[in-house]
Amino acid sequence: FVYDAESNEKLVYKILYVSSENDTNSALSIIDPKPNSHGWQSAGNCKYPQEILLELKKPCKLRQIKILSHQLKIATKVDIFITAPMNYVLRKLGTIYFDKNEKNNYKSRELKTIKTECDCDKIRFIFDKNYINKQNKFNQIGIISIELYGEYISGKQKKRMKLTKQIQLLNQLKNAAAAKDKYEEAKAVKAKIDELEQKVIEL
Repeated sequence: FVYDAESNEKLVYKILYVSSENDTNSALSIIDPKPNSHGWQSAGNCKYPQEILLELKKPCKLRQIKILSHQLKIATKVDIFITAPMNYVLRKLGTIYFDKNEKNNYKSRELKTIKTECDCDKIRFIFDKNYINKQNKFNQIGIISIELYGEYISGKQKKRMKLTKQIQLLNQLKNAAAAKDKYEEAKAVKAKIDELEQKVIEL
């Protein structure tokens, strides 16, 4: 992970999907946890992996993720994926591993901080199976909170991203035309690429 310590703010998100939750520990509780919150907990004896999908209020430059684990209902690992604005392909950001917490007698909660620098509008957390311990009778996992930090992408940045995406697609068309010896077509597409690149510079 790479971190850029520019101006950050706490980002607003909503939960699009959760694979399971028990009756008293909804995934909604991770958004703004209360002091005595027990956070989200998966359903008892659920199937693994479990998943939470978050959507940012607006596309952002994501710089930091903070995820606080339950003290005894602990996932062995968490894979984190993101999608960028106007790009629906999931990209793996990384993997975190929680400690089984035996040494602390399951009383302390572990906080993981992930530092990054990426454009993002959705984040997917995939939770592997739980650590086995006698106090976790129903083999659940739990997350107390997830906090996201960064800055929202401006209207000008959005336009630049859209133009860049169009240029990438046109470059593919130009290369395909040239490969088929359609040089006039490739030349016309190149002219359009030049036009869009000039717009990016002007932004």
